Amino acid sequence: MEKQTLQIQLYPSRSTALIESKIKLSSIEPVRELRFLLNKNVREISVKKSGESLKFQFLRDTDLNFFLSEKDSAYKNEYNLAGELIISPQTPFKDGEIEIAYLLSASDSVDKAAFSREYIAYEVKAYIGEKGVFMSPAYFWYPALPNELLHFDVTVVTPDTLQMLTQGKLMREEILGDRRYTRWLSDYPADGLHLVGSRYMVGKTVSGEVDIYTYFFPESQDLSDSYLQASQRYVKMYEDLIGPYPFSKFAVVENFFPTGYGMPSYTLLGSQVIRLPFIIHTSLGHEITHNWWGNSVYVKYETGNWCEGLTTYYADHYYKEMKNPAEAADYRRDLNRDFTVYVKDHKDFPLNSFTERTESASRAIGYGKSAMVFHQLRQIVGDSLFYEIFRDFYRNYKFKEAGWPDIELSAEKTFKSDLTWFFDQWINRKGGPRLTLVSAQEENGSLWFTLRQEQNDLYRLLVPVEIVYRDSSSEIREVWLENSEQQYNFVLTEDPVHLIIDPNYDVFRTLSLSEIPPSLAEMYAQENALVVLPDNCSASRLEMYRRFAEIFSEGETNLTIESAADLSMRELKTGSLYLLGTPVENSLIRQIDWQEQDEWQLKENTIVLNEQPVPQPDEVVVLAGRTANENQNACIIAVGGNGKTGRIATLLSHYGKYSYLVFENGKNIIKDIYSVRKNPMMAEF
Repeated sequence: MEKQTLQIQLYPSRSTALIESKIKLSSIEPVRELRFLLNKNVREISVKKSGESLKFQFLRDTDLNFFLSEKDSAYKNEYNLAGELIISPQTPFKDGEIEIAYLLSASDSVDKAAFSREYIAYEVKAYIGEKGVFMSPAYFWYPALPNELLHFDVTVVTPDTLQMLTQGKLMREEILGDRRYTRWLSDYPADGLHLVGSRYMVGKTVSGEVDIYTYFFPESQDLSDSYLQASQRYVKMYEDLIGPYPFSKFAVVENFFPTGYGMPSYTLLGSQVIRLPFIIHTSLGHEITHNWWGNSVYVKYETGNWCEGLTTYYADHYYKEMKNPAEAADYRRDLNRDFTVYVKDHKDFPLNSFTERTESASRAIGYGKSAMVFHQLRQIVGDSLFYEIFRDFYRNYKFKEAGWPDIELSAEKTFKSDLTWFFDQWINRKGGPRLTLVSAQEENGSLWFTLRQEQNDLYRLLVPVEIVYRDSSSEIREVWLENSEQQYNFVLTEDPVHLIIDPNYDVFRTLSLSEIPPSLAEMYAQENALVVLPDNCSASRLEMYRRFAEIFSEGETNLTIESAADLSMRELKTGSLYLLGTPVENSLIRQIDWQEQDEWQLKENTIVLNEQPVPQPDEVVVLAGRTANENQNACIIAVGGNGKTGRIATLLSHYGKYSYLVFENGKNIIKDIYSVRKNPMMAEF
């Protein structure tokens, strides 16, 4: 296939589309049989060439072995909706156009859709209805072949109230009678096609030769200008950093169900998402970056999905760097922490096996570890060569599929050095290094220290080392760690007071518990958890806590709800504990021997946070902690006398990085992370 021209007539009141596909073929050898994947529920199919009907067969049970390679066959579940259209022309031909027409209905429930940065639950594949239109390539709504890159020419005929959008350039939009005709031309090879639409108002500006749009609902028009201006800035910034923007437009499209998708030349964000104040400063730029990484340089999935990590590094991490180096260091610490707490041995896999995130562990690998790999490459080659590597990568693979080996090729060409060892240890192996500062001593101007790799498979690591002097000045030096244990010696001209290994978390590594303050993320990472109701409160407050527990536990099969009155300390030794109530209301809070934290203490049945008793009457307080002896994760969720839990139970999953939270009248007013009491990667002199 070279090109597919689609004519789509939408009937929202019937959740139906009449689709006509014209497929341009070009073959060296005469074609005797054509096979396509097409939604198994299509009906009233016709197949023609030059107006003459062709013989065909449609199978609702598809022979996927014909379409998929051995490695691709691992993803057969992604083809559950695909039927097989087999066309058998009486006279073989080399070129020409095949015309395929059919009816297709689409009515997934958009009310069940759920999207977050951590989890993918129910996903909408296709919907045509009164709320709008959403058609994903995963619905196989047009004839397709796996791993085929195509040019698309799409004309959509809809009621005049609908604005339709897909990738490419807007070529035509006009209203004739009560029907709207919209044509989009994708004049570059694409690996799939989404179609979206609803009752939008359209805003527009330009960035150089790029048209910038917003497709927002009328009630969101107050946000249009800020999104247009921010999109302008991002497009210009990434053109300078990577290369020319690959498309003729970028559009921010408001969706009628929760999404956070980035497609070629536009992003599709749910109504609630676009109203979050931080989205313009984070997620919007992330989705725009995908237009370079993933939406124009395509992923060769058989070698692993590299684009999520590279996009995370060019967007989320880059924005932290632009603010200040400390925020970037904190971000890298969080990436290492997420890998440490979420990725258990049975959930670990190498980056060459990552395809997409499905939950927190796969995200910690495919986004977090991957981003740290790019950061370590940058530490080795330097800033200038790092960005030149990916400008070269973009130039060579724009509108082509690329994999980790192609990134390695660009890196070696630009750096002029063999990097096989680097990509082999980070891409082909699971897990990561765990470092220990074994010893450190200073004597007569010499600083001696020993580092150890605790894991079995050794890594070759460039490790930054910070030396802090008595006058508060400091310097960072770098050492290579390649053996299981190595000793180093620095000659100094000043007296040191501290030695800190990897002070800014430039190395991807699993962290020791002493480096990780307790957090909600640790709580969520446990495979079993107990929600403990209070045993000493009024009936009305017990009911409030019970309702909170039910909402918090909804859909979580690993959470069990019990009452403190029915439990002993012996029964609390496995999994994480969510202890509901104040220390007066829940006796188990008082019985636990808590690890000490500088920020909060338990004093005479009162929680003291930053020297203030909490919760205050209108507050809800959330405190993550660990038990002193077993390092078991435990969390207190206490509600003040007039406090309202409201939506807090559904919001907590968004605050995983934090150690403690305070909500007042349902609004978050405090969120922070405990300080590290004793850093095992630091020596004092």
